Amino acid sequence: MSKSTEGSKDKRKKRIALIGCGRISERHLSALKASAHLVEVLGVCDVVRERAQKAAEFCIESALGDTIVFTSYSDLLHELKSRLDLVVLATPSGLHVSQAREAIEMGLSVLSEKPLSTLKSDTELLWNTLQSARQKGAHLFVIKQNRFNAPVQELKRSIDLGRFGHVHTFMSRVLWTRPDSYYQEAPWRGTRLMDGGAVLNQASHYVDLFSYLGGKIESVSAMGATQARKIECEDSAVIQFRFRSGALGSLVVSVLTYPRNLEGSFTVLGMNGTLAIGGTALNHIDKYEFSDGHSYDHSKLSYSTDSVYGFGHEPYYLGVFRSLDGEEVPEIAKNEQCFQTADLLDAIYASFDASGQTVLLPTRNGFTE
Repeated sequence: MSKSTEGSKDKRKKRIALIGCGRISERHLSALKASAHLVEVLGVCDVVRERAQKAAEFCIESALGDTIVFTSYSDLLHELKSRLDLVVLATPSGLHVSQAREAIEMGLSVLSEKPLSTLKSDTELLWNTLQSARQKGAHLFVIKQNRFNAPVQELKRSIDLGRFGHVHTFMSRVLWTRPDSYYQEAPWRGTRLMDGGAVLNQASHYVDLFSYLGGKIESVSAMGATQARKIECEDSAVIQFRFRSGALGSLVVSVLTYPRNLEGSFTVLGMNGTLAIGGTALNHIDKYEFSDGHSYDHSKLSYSTDSVYGFGHEPYYLGVFRSLDGEEVPEIAKNEQCFQTADLLDAIYASFDASGQTVLLPTRNGFTE
């Protein structure tokens, strides 16, 4: 879209392709349906044709366009590349990097589900690919829907306003349950190359919040263990963070909680305030107290949910569309920002492999957003 059309009321719809029509794709399709006036789904792709067909039928019924079904990702790219604005990856984690690189090398922008990568070597490959494609105008986005939870937005606002004073501690707990039957539903689940463990998969959005809320992280030390599930990766972990600001952080993760998901929480302790978000998925403010006496009614920010996914996919898409139009959207992880969480996850797993030794975070240079 040309700069001259920005701000006009008749902007053309963003044209996208959805790759992967499994479990998480339902969240994407629901978000896209809510934004049908802004988006057209040109194609969907899945190696299981029946899943892709079902997704295409949903798109057509939801006024998202005459969606074409593909079972080959490469075929979709070559047929639709001249018309696409965005490729959405809702595929197994181990495929994200190779699929993102293929699209970016064609000059296409990519929106990927978390995590960006499962291996540090893949993270570096994608970093180099994105830098090489800068002149083609391709952008990389990674879904971070928890950033749009109302309680998280209030926490971020309070930090940015300086209400906490000096922040001492960031703490989070992800206490969910994933039985063996969950991992048996698909052979790639729980594998190191294609999925990762409780941190890389279930808790990666919470890992993201440490850098989103706390700023630059200097180092991590972590212990992971496979205590009960029959998988290659960890089902439990304890992680410590040291921030450049001097603050400390801790994250406890388990998919062994009995008998159901218990908690997805985040707490910030500062010299002048405490704010604790709890619930199943960061959906309830449990503690809200600041020395400035601000009487904001935070109760209206809490809501009920039985889903760990939250409701952030729709606003995240809206932010991506605005970003593609050249607007600045701070909550959106774009280009270099996408690698902050990827680098943090890589460091956590490096610490796992080094029996909990401290691992320093890399400093990346090369992008100007």
